[in-house]
Amino acid sequence: MLPPNASIAEIAQLRQQLGLTAPIYVQYTVFLRGIGRGDFGESLYFRQPALPLVMARLPTSVELALTALAVSIVTGMSAGVISATRRGSLMDEVTMVAALLGQAMPPFWLVSC
Repeated sequence: MLPPNASIAEIAQLRQQLGLTAPIYVQYTVFLRGIGRGDFGESLYFRQPALPLVMARLPTSVELALTALAVSIVTGMSAGVISATRRGSLMDEVTMVAALLGQAMPPFWLVSC
């Protein structure tokens, strides 16, 4: 938020303005009280109230979540039916290994693949 060559006094002033000089539990309490009043604070990046920014992006987030849910249900149900109907076959084994890998693999590995 400040230029790289900002003075220590400017940094201290900004920390004071943002309320970052208080202990973390005090900052969190202030945040929770604000939420209780419907005040989600200000975006540090956009310098606007945060709630309208979140609400503007909510439909896209819900669409993404529902799409992911639908894909996972279809994939999971298909894998389950294949495993149940072809018990002990190569297809059952492949499906089971794929399911186990999908559950055990860290999410950041799945994204980077």
